[in-house]
Amino acid sequence: MKRQKIPSLNALRAFEALFRTGSVHAAADDLGVTAGAISKQLSTLSEAMENRLYNISGRDIVLTPYGKQLGAALKGAFDSIESAIYAGKGGNVLNVSCLGTFALKWLIPRLPKFYASHGGVSVNILEAYEQVDFKSHKYDIAIRMTGSKGLEGYRVTPFLRYSFGVLMSPNLSGDIKEPADIMRLPKISYKTYDDSWKNWQKAMGLDEVMEEQYFEFDHTSTAISAAVAGIGAVISSSILTRAELTAGELIAPFGFISSGQSYAIIEPTNKTRTSLQAAFIDWLLEEGK
Repeated sequence: MKRQKIPSLNALRAFEALFRTGSVHAAADDLGVTAGAISKQLSTLSEAMENRLYNISGRDIVLTPYGKQLGAALKGAFDSIESAIYAGKGGNVLNVSCLGTFALKWLIPRLPKFYASHGGVSVNILEAYEQVDFKSHKYDIAIRMTGSKGLEGYRVTPFLRYSFGVLMSPNLSGDIKEPADIMRLPKISYKTYDDSWKNWQKAMGLDEVMEEQYFEFDHTSTAISAAVAGIGAVISSSILTRAELTAGELIAPFGFISSGQSYAIIEPTNKTRTSLQAAFIDWLLEEGK
């Protein structure tokens, strides 16, 4: 059976992007073209259709009932095309931008569980600390703290609460009876959380003491290793030190305090999740319970 003639695919794609994102400028950003190009494609499509697709109200475009119906149908069609393409080209690969120590201490040790139930896929972990930027970097999702800068405009899904406390080698704990006693110990700090001691002292009601011995490291992982070696005490979380706590290499004499923040999954708001991305996010949410 011969198919009926349909409008330009570029025009249909522009209209689908408008339906999905809600505005001409957002559609242009999504497709990587100018707003003028989107407007031209919408005009071309309108001329080719018998029914009105939208009305213009000031600077806004309001879809008609028929326009909404067509937009939903187009979204489903383009989703199916995208899924088919990914299935043949890279649909089994997920790129995740992640904080380095979190990847090392929490995510990577759990990945075999994900692979066991999702054979034939690959999760690439890209260590990063900078602000999330899906335009400049080729990753599908990111994992950051909810208090991180630059998360406005993204879909943010918290999945693992962050608490913090002071940790040390058992060899340093002999004279530690109350939180104030910790202040006599050498302190380990790290650049990725340079307010760690200040925040802990405030939470424990202790005055900040400036004239102390500090050992500074670049990253959380090296600071934790220094604490295991007995160099001094460090502020970190049970999430990142579970292995050391379980092995008895570190102790948390005064437990952990809620920070009010969480590790979170960051996604662009104008992209449809692939099946692999959805499966990985569901798995993270379950592991974070």
